[in-house]
Formats: sequence, structure tokens, C-alpha cells
Amino acid sequence: MLKYVAEQIGADAGKFALYARREETRRDHIARLMVYLAARSAEPDFLDGDHEHEHDDHVTSFSLVTEQPLDPRKFLPWTQMITQRFGMDILRMKGILSFKDDDDRFVVQAVHMLLEGDHQRPWKDNEPRVSRLVFIGRNLPKEIVEDGFMKCRAEPGPVTALNA
Repeated sequence: MLKYVAEQIGADAGKFALYARREETRRDHIARLMVYLAARSAEPDFLDGDHEHEHDDHVTSFSLVTEQPLDPRKFLPWTQMITQRFGMDILRMKGILSFKDDDDRFVVQAVHMLLEGDHQRPWKDNEPRVSRLVFIGRNLPKEIVEDGFMKCRAEPGPVTALNA
């Protein structure tokens, strides 16, 4: 995703990826990028750096948790769909995930429609393999998002009978 965005704005993909991963990447930079990519139109004072903002009652957060491993073949397309469908209202999405048959933690994050994810490190022996995904956004449909997330859980493997 970052490579595509970098190509669209004529930026060096490696440098853009470093920029996008910085903790201090500012919301207005991402908003300007969204305007450039025609994903959002500019409001009258949209690019004015002197504006103030307040969080209103429409900004909420929720967390999704499952102890059942996720299926990456379901989860990865679902996350892309969620960020495309609700991206303008996703202020932040961040999670640590456990994929079936994967010994590494997978970390995912998004701001609006900018989405990235990668393996982070192996799970520790005593670390619970729980998937947690947090959303902060405007008027996000929690029930729809939660239903989709739960549908990404991996199917349990076949039960093998033990012979005595």
C-alpha cells in the first residue's frame, strides 16, 4: 500500500515508508495526501495550519479481541475492505494478531486509508496468543466491524481420536 501511494505522489518508496512509520506523522500530512489522491475534497480551511480541532461525541473507540487464531487469507482482505469502505472515518486502527500456524506476532496499523502490517517477532513461550484490534474513529459501525473481524477466525483443525 505504501509503495502504491509513494508511486502516486512521485515519492521514493523507501523514504515514504520511513515517513509513514514515524510516530510523529501528522494527521494534516495524511489529509493532504488524501486530497492529492482525490480520496477527499478540501474543505475551505482544510489546509490552513492555524485551525483548532476538538473531538466531538461522534469520535469513539472500541477494541476487538479473540483467543482463536485468525486466518490471514480472511483477515488481510477484510482489513483492506474495511479501510477502503470506512477509511475516511478511521482515525486510527492498531492491533497485534495471532495467525493460525504462525509463530510470529503480526502487527497492523492504519490511519484513514493508509494501511500497513508485518510480522513483528516470535510469540514468547508464556505469552497468550490473543488477537486484539483497536479502532478510533467517527461513527464507525462497531457491529459490522466486529462481525467481520470474528468471521476472520480460523476454522478449528480436525479433531484426531486418541487410541488408548
